Amino acid sequence: MRQPTALLDANILYSAQIRDLFLQLAKASLFLARWTDSIQDEWIAARLRKNPQLDRESLEILRRLMETETLHARVTDYEK
Repeated sequence: MRQPTALLDANILYSAQIRDLFLQLAKASLFLARWTDSIQDEWIAARLRKNPQLDRESLEILRRLMETETLHARVTDYEK
């Protein structure tokens, strides 16, 4: 049986607890996680607006870790 696919919106990725839950479920192969660069940009920008004391580079490191740990999650060439 094929795994379901879920597009993880910025609303899911914004909250550390919810993001971690969904990434752990994806890592357990319960579904295939997907997101776009614009979704990643959106949740990072929202976190920085809400918490200006946060360091953008730390969030970018987190972004890269997410992409390393969740292979093939990044969707490209979808705008056509």
